[in-house]
Amino acid sequence: MEEILVTKSPDINQTDAIQYQGNKTIFSLDDKNNTDGSLILIYMYLLPRFQTHGIKVGMTKCKIGETFWHAIKSRIHDQQHELALTDDQYQKYGLEREVVYWGICLDAKNDSFKDYSVHNEIKKTNAGIVEKEQEWFTNVPTDELIGIFNSLRHTDENKEIYTPRKEQQECIDAMSEYFDNNPNGRFLLNCKMRFGKSFTTYKYCEDHNLERILILTFIPAVESSWREDLRHIKKNYRYFTDDNLRRSDFMLSFIQDPYVLFLSLQNYLGKEKNADVKTKIQQLQNIDWDLVILDEYHFGAWNQRTQGTLKVKEEKSEDLDSNYQEQLKKTGDIIQKFNIKTKQTICLSGTPFKALARGEFTGKSSFTYSYFDEQRNKYPNSDKDDFSVVNPSYAAFPDMKIFGYNMSRLFGNLTASVFSEDRLLTKKYFSLNKFFETRQENNPNEPCAFIYEDEIKKWLEIIKGRSTFGDKFPYSNPQMLQNNVHTLWLMPTVKSCKAMEKLLKADEYFSRYQIINLSQDGVGAGNDAYEYLMNGITESENTNKLGSIAITVNKLTIGVTVKKWSSVFVLKDLASPEQYFQAIFRIQTPYVVNGVIEKKDGYVYDFNIDRASALLLKYAEQSENEQTTKLQIAKLIVKYMPIFVNGDMS
Repeated sequence: MEEILVTKSPDINQTDAIQYQGNKTIFSLDDKNNTDGSLILIYMYLLPRFQTHGIKVGMTKCKIGETFWHAIKSRIHDQQHELALTDDQYQKYGLEREVVYWGICLDAKNDSFKDYSVHNEIKKTNAGIVEKEQEWFTNVPTDELIGIFNSLRHTDENKEIYTPRKEQQECIDAMSEYFDNNPNGRFLLNCKMRFGKSFTTYKYCEDHNLERILILTFIPAVESSWREDLRHIKKNYRYFTDDNLRRSDFMLSFIQDPYVLFLSLQNYLGKEKNADVKTKIQQLQNIDWDLVILDEYHFGAWNQRTQGTLKVKEEKSEDLDSNYQEQLKKTGDIIQKFNIKTKQTICLSGTPFKALARGEFTGKSSFTYSYFDEQRNKYPNSDKDDFSVVNPSYAAFPDMKIFGYNMSRLFGNLTASVFSEDRLLTKKYFSLNKFFETRQENNPNEPCAFIYEDEIKKWLEIIKGRSTFGDKFPYSNPQMLQNNVHTLWLMPTVKSCKAMEKLLKADEYFSRYQIINLSQDGVGAGNDAYEYLMNGITESENTNKLGSIAITVNKLTIGVTVKKWSSVFVLKDLASPEQYFQAIFRIQTPYVVNGVIEKKDGYVYDFNIDRASALLLKYAEQSENEQTTKLQIAKLIVKYMPIFVNGDMS
């Protein structure tokens, strides 16, 4: 394979000057990033052998301790589809890349490193511009591109102040009232995914002038929203992470400005005897915290799991270290364990079923906001069954629709070996874990292929509408198909993900999608897996694929925002309601581009219809008050989150 050469143009700017923490600061291209956190960089490069191809404008992230040039060079070096060349052109022109400009954009939104605002401004100010795939601009001089970037460049002083929505303000008021009466208390935000829990909490901190805030998260992949949401309040906080605590010259006790410290418990729990970890914990213990926030609290509360609807083996998280998960089971109160002193504690969760079941919080020490509450706000006349009026403040939140399929109806010829040993709604159920089991799971010497491979190939034909069962299936019904551009498929095991990836890539139709196996070796977890996914989605869009299919056991199903996911396939027997709803609500993230709502619905395809019904009933019961009757809850589900039996929307 020929070597890729990334070089600096003789005319490249060697330095970049920006406002950083209120002072003009000069950064050199070859310097290390010695700031408080990662920085987003913009870069521009051309192909010396094909200069008429234009200039590529892109973004990347420079981590603490990494040189700016290394971050840019490594990002450009790994690009192939992004060059928008044919295979022949790539070999002829694409191996040499010359960087002509770089700059720092402190508060750029980390949305797969896409520099939308720069691209849009280039197209707006240069009428008739020809933009190739992947942001190659062919008729704008370099100086003009740089000028546009500098005109848009934000500093860390620039903010986009939000006004809390009605329910967010109600939550802030509830916290204020509770802590006024319980100065050292603990409060729960029992709010649906995408409520805006981090912004709401920050607004409470601003209103009460809290200075020292510690965020402890059970899930390491949720850091970006906590950093980003500081831009949406007026009060200025410095933002630190574990990267800062690792530095020998960093001392929390010396910091006079208001600050937020975000830490992942995975880096601490079970590692307390490590000298470096012990030193960092001592720093935490030396501070009198105004507030400790326990994020993704439901995961910590899983150390004694809620009773699963199905009696299947407990599923471990792929995003978390296995030793850490074992430590969680043995750990009680995190704040007490680490001997942290705090005036107030706020717990955040979208699915705090266990904490509520054990009576840890009361109505006065919690605030609940469910999907059903959101639907009532979105459709103000829905109590009269009138859905024609939409509140514009909530219009971007997708409606959820569940399509429940009866696999026994589709595969009545299968032996009893695929049916469960336990019962659901008084009867045995078709086990998706058994249906999608591989031969290798019973015998490591066997190939990684499905035991029921012929039936699964038939299932793939069924969901394409190529069977006697009709066209009410995800990849045949036009309405469903339109919503299935980028989908998430939840499989029982890593081996089943591998076997499914192989079948999809061999299928004439599904091979036209980008198949992204998040559970395969080498993908990594957390932010690494997220970047792998986003690169795959981008590749699907740049290679004229029909879309993408992300296959996983449970990677990126907690605390992660993937705006382009609009449908999820549940192809396994999930053990707990927490896992189920954390996973399916991934697709309810709003997706708005230039003011246009790109995603109006989120579709859930559950191939165990009885499980879907049972879990939805449990979620509705937890979301409503104790006075709500079973009949009222059933009507609530039918109205706001209907289950369409065997795909029939009539």
